[in-house]
Amino acid sequence: LEDLDGALKTKVVNKIIDSLGQFSGRSHLSTKSKGHNLHPACQSWFIESEFSVFSILCEEIRVQDGICSLLLPFAFSLVGRLNVGHEAMAVFIFRQEKLFQLKNKSNTTEGSVHLLQALFLGQLSLDERKLQLIHSSNIFTSGSLSSLRCMADFVGKSNMSNAEGGRFLLPLGAVWMYNVLSSTMSAQSDRPPSAPSGDDQHDRNMLDILSHALQLLLQLETAPNRTSYTASINNGTKLYHITNMCLFPEKILSNDLIGSSLEILFKHLSGIECNTTSESSLVKDFIKACFEHSLLSQEPMKRKEDETDSTETQLYNMLTGEQSASSAYSKDELKALDDFIDDLCNSYIEYGGQYPTFTNFIRLF
Repeated sequence: LEDLDGALKTKVVNKIIDSLGQFSGRSHLSTKSKGHNLHPACQSWFIESEFSVFSILCEEIRVQDGICSLLLPFAFSLVGRLNVGHEAMAVFIFRQEKLFQLKNKSNTTEGSVHLLQALFLGQLSLDERKLQLIHSSNIFTSGSLSSLRCMADFVGKSNMSNAEGGRFLLPLGAVWMYNVLSSTMSAQSDRPPSAPSGDDQHDRNMLDILSHALQLLLQLETAPNRTSYTASINNGTKLYHITNMCLFPEKILSNDLIGSSLEILFKHLSGIECNTTSESSLVKDFIKACFEHSLLSQEPMKRKEDETDSTETQLYNMLTGEQSASSAYSKDELKALDDFIDDLCNSYIEYGGQYPTFTNFIRLF
């Protein structure tokens, strides 16, 4: 690569990434998936081989800016397929500052560029995850190992599996970047009521992270050549996650940059204007993503409480059982969708009605 000129180098890099993209789907399933025929060792070998290529190509970013647009979807796809034991790889990817820079944004401050990366780097470096990160680093740097497995040896350590965050952040899954848009970010509770909202660093950080993630995804979705990362995720799933942006505080939705980016993504993913998306598949994938996302917030204790109320459960089954039998969706899926739409309507009535973008999402239903 060092001996090639700029245009030829870009073509070679593009060819390498396209060739790897043909095989990335085979290793996109996590080891927890059922029914896949790829052995976990082989799966990990594919991922580690791609990372080796990625780390070499990252050296070219410092010389040629055009390669960034090729490496970004490659990096996003790779991050979604990293598993336990690949934490050191994730840290390397999130430390590539130039990779996460926005195109044609000369007025972007340095702080906003690094906040999104810092978010994931901080999660990988939490106290309960440091031992795993050190173990992963030793695997790829021939350091001292306490275990030959991908997991660190936690013998003698307190059980932190139920602690906030848990011991392992990976795997993040294919939609990890879209999950940023549908995450829950709690407000600071220790800020004095009289303090002006403009001085709230937490709110500014939240706005920067969401705006940066949204614009990166917009770059990938509207690229002239469809990237392998965006093509691997169906539009219904992506549409669900960006719809969650409407549930953030009004100060997020009222931001002009976020509003315009959401409008473009909505038109692109919904396919309403150009009829590029099948309505049945869009609805099906949207509801499935909604249901899977709702499972993250369900606590075991809540499930037990629901099971104890057998009378109410039986009445509910009697009223909805006949309808569910002929429906393409389960009662749980429809319940998750009903709760989600209820939250959307409440936000729309409270403040969302004044924003055309929010209205577009409501009209979708």
